[in-house]
Amino acid sequence: MSGATEKSQMKLLQKLKASIKKKDNAFVLEQLSDNPSLASTPVDPDLGEYLLHVAAEKGNTEVINALLANNCPVDVPYTDEGNATALEIAADHGNLEACQVLLAAGANINGQPDGVLSPLIAATIANRKAIVAWLIEQGANLNRLHAWANQTALDHAVGWEHEAIVEMLKEAGAASIQDCPEPPSGAEGTVETFIHNTIGWVAPQAVVPQPRVGTVRLKLSLVEAKNNQKVLFTSGLVNTEPRMELLVCLDARWPLPSEGVAPEHPAAFPIELLQRLARRRQQGEPLCAGQVFLHSDADLADLPWPDTDHAMVLVNKSWTGQPPEQGDDPDVVTLLTLCPAKVPKKGLDGMEWAHKKQTASWKSIALKYAARQAV
Repeated sequence: MSGATEKSQMKLLQKLKASIKKKDNAFVLEQLSDNPSLASTPVDPDLGEYLLHVAAEKGNTEVINALLANNCPVDVPYTDEGNATALEIAADHGNLEACQVLLAAGANINGQPDGVLSPLIAATIANRKAIVAWLIEQGANLNRLHAWANQTALDHAVGWEHEAIVEMLKEAGAASIQDCPEPPSGAEGTVETFIHNTIGWVAPQAVVPQPRVGTVRLKLSLVEAKNNQKVLFTSGLVNTEPRMELLVCLDARWPLPSEGVAPEHPAAFPIELLQRLARRRQQGEPLCAGQVFLHSDADLADLPWPDTDHAMVLVNKSWTGQPPEQGDDPDVVTLLTLCPAKVPKKGLDGMEWAHKKQTASWKSIALKYAARQAV
């Protein structure tokens, strides 16, 4: 497309946006009939806004249907608005009929896996009681976390003092990040209590995505009970000698939707990596500090590795500020943390890297989530 043609199309899209807001649907439908590709062209490529998002905000169901009929993806993300989907936007603005149309067209009821909000959280914050009730009835995930605030819909309802929604969510069985159930008995509970007291608040199981296969579970600790970093860790490896659990620190904005995420999605990387290394350990393969895992490893090559990190190294992190003691006591539990590392041309010395990172801050070893770019 030439520069002049592209500029002309951008002007037309802006005019269509204004028409949708005014519900001048005849003009919009006429233009879509003449040029169906407008439905799947961003209004603003830098922001990732599409006409579908505008129609959802205004509850313009006639235009929503026309855009979908002309091949606009129902869950196309509005990247500048936290990867919000049309369903989330409609829910936020209280447009129930638009929500129903979008869900019937195949919209994900929980929004994008790496969306900052889910439709339920958006409706909760906006105090859209009818939308919240409908989303609950339709099976929305009650325990999805806000991607960086690390709070559930119930937490937001309490914080905003939306009492009617609080009662709806509680009646439906929603969890709060503040829930603090008794840790399991035995070694798993001992490790969980240690992490809770040493790293930070261990979130309830209901808010944490789980591996697709295997018996090891995943749990989540909020570092120092804040929203800067969070630690995803295994629970169950400790029952196999030598006793250990695996941890990986994530930047606060790393999305971890509790309903799970497709294994090829970038957000799935820490979940899939912990799952596969746990399986290795349960099959008898030793895991130790200084061990390096590369994106080129046969059983790890298909993982959605972060763009900037090409290796993960196991580190026996210090919990006291001093190098951890070494020993062969079978009752001692080792917590091995997976730390990201770039591989230099000369190769990566895993032991050297592990020693260097023993006393590193959580911030310095946190995996960063690459924000989706507008197209």
